[in-house]
Amino acid sequence: FLVFDGKLLASLKMDPTRNCIFCKIAAKQDPKATILYDDDQVTVFKDIKPVSQFHFLVISKEHIRNAAHLKSQHLPLLEHMENIGKEMITKHEGNQNDSRMGFHWPPFNSVNHLHLHVIFPVGKMNFFNKMTFPTGRTPWYAPVGYDQ
Repeated sequence: FLVFDGKLLASLKMDPTRNCIFCKIAAKQDPKATILYDDDQVTVFKDIKPVSQFHFLVISKEHIRNAAHLKSQHLPLLEHMENIGKEMITKHEGNQNDSRMGFHWPPFNSVNHLHLHVIFPVGKMNFFNKMTFPTGRTPWYAPVGYDQ
């Protein structure tokens, strides 16, 4: 509580979702976002800084800060996010063998809300972007399905 001159002014209750742009997109409160898919668990929209012809973000409706905050109970959500990512590749006539899906690892994530990058075709990515979104695990990126 904040007290000034003996009076109760405000409660300092921090709500991480209040200013989260991805929470606003999931709640359909951001008119600039191009939502491509939406269900009770996830929302998919176009990345504002695409690194290839198609670059989508699959975000959880639940505010999970980042991939480092995932728990075993989130496994069904992660599987759903991956399946929706694959559906987006198929829907846009992409090739799953020419795609990248993964999570940036903190502190290298730009928005503190769990989001899966779905990028294709890889053949249209420049060298820097291929290093930013690599096929293997790095300190900054964890690709889907990489378990080593």
